[in-house]
Amino acid sequence: MIFAFRAFIRRFLQELLPPSLAHNAPNMRFATTEKTWLASESRYLFFTENGPVEVGFRPHHTLKIVGGLTAGLLIAIYTAPFIYGQTTQIIPTVIQALSSPGPNQQPETGIEPVPASNNLHTDKLAALQELALQAITEEPVPAISRVMAPEPPADAADISASEPAFVRPQMIAGEAVTSLPEEQPENYVTVMATQIGRAPVIPAIDEPIAPLPRPKPEPMDPEFVGLDSLAEAPFLDERTKLHRLFADYLSQARQIETIADRFDIRLDSRPKSWPETAEPEAGLVANLFLHRDRWMKILNQIPLRSPLRYYYITSPYGMRTNKKTGVTRFHHGVDLASTWNAELRPSASGIVSFAGRNGSFGNVVRVRHAHNIETVYAHLSSINVATGDFVTEDIVLGKVGNTGRSDGMHLHYEILINDKSINPALFFKIGHQLSNTGGIPREIRF
Repeated sequence: MIFAFRAFIRRFLQELLPPSLAHNAPNMRFATTEKTWLASESRYLFFTENGPVEVGFRPHHTLKIVGGLTAGLLIAIYTAPFIYGQTTQIIPTVIQALSSPGPNQQPETGIEPVPASNNLHTDKLAALQELALQAITEEPVPAISRVMAPEPPADAADISASEPAFVRPQMIAGEAVTSLPEEQPENYVTVMATQIGRAPVIPAIDEPIAPLPRPKPEPMDPEFVGLDSLAEAPFLDERTKLHRLFADYLSQARQIETIADRFDIRLDSRPKSWPETAEPEAGLVANLFLHRDRWMKILNQIPLRSPLRYYYITSPYGMRTNKKTGVTRFHHGVDLASTWNAELRPSASGIVSFAGRNGSFGNVVRVRHAHNIETVYAHLSSINVATGDFVTEDIVLGKVGNTGRSDGMHLHYEILINDKSINPALFFKIGHQLSNTGGIPREIRF
């Protein structure tokens, strides 16, 4: 019963959510090496609209959480009666202590003083009550606060005669500080309580304090003074600039030509090769620029970009075993997992050659590009274009789905050159190099 329920939950999540990238998948960013059962770890990567979400499971983490909750519940169960009993005994005692009158007064509320008993808490509260009542009923003593004295008196005996015997002020740096004799009165607590919180008098300042002047900047090292990489760039003569310009244009044109030859792309109109013996001359700059521009147009017609903005490959190009049928056959494309119902766009401009239902592929869109290149987008949840439409990289073809024979929401993506499938991951790799450099690098890695 448990295994059937787990299988049902797994099938439900596979149909509802995009495929996850497991911790032991070859495309995962790391692989776990812990083998023991309690330390084993399983991680799954999902893509969402707010970014990738990685979920990890460890058995010992689960045991810690369950054990902590169980221990806290048991402690609460066993300590609740004791805490409740002490609370019911202490609260009435505190109420009686606060509401009891003084020894020379009649109780107004009818609550008698707390009688002595064998209870330790009750005895302590009764003692505190007597001390508080004694301090309140006695005659208060005038408080002596700290005052600022401009000049110390000539005779200290005059101060001791005018003030109470138990308070003897002393002059320290022009400030009168009270001191206490060895024999303190019984109501010393009351006197000190009246002096708590009184701050010394601070004389007013008529003139505002001027802020400190800002320190002068330290002199810089002479070798760094006047350094400006833009104004003092290395000097290049006109011939050097011409050679650098020729080298850049020729490198870009030859890199694009290498990409076309690497994938055996039969160009509709192949530009003529630049002569190897041509020397850099000012009159040839315009011709070289046009030569590079022809190759740049061809590069923009090759589907090097990904149809999805966020994705990861869940099933690569090559031989694989189908999870539903168990049949091993060649996978002519790549399966891309992306965000929920992500919108997909064509990898390059072209004309929609097919848009509709196509057997086990479900909803499919096929786009015919220049130079006999075709891209296929399968398992879509919805299609936004029709056959014969001219689409650019800004047109939304549809949304990622789970139609046809599929075990989860994803996009099946294929690239066919001369009706022969090519690994799309190679095109993604080149496209990433172009986007990272902001142009065509000196050398493209395949």
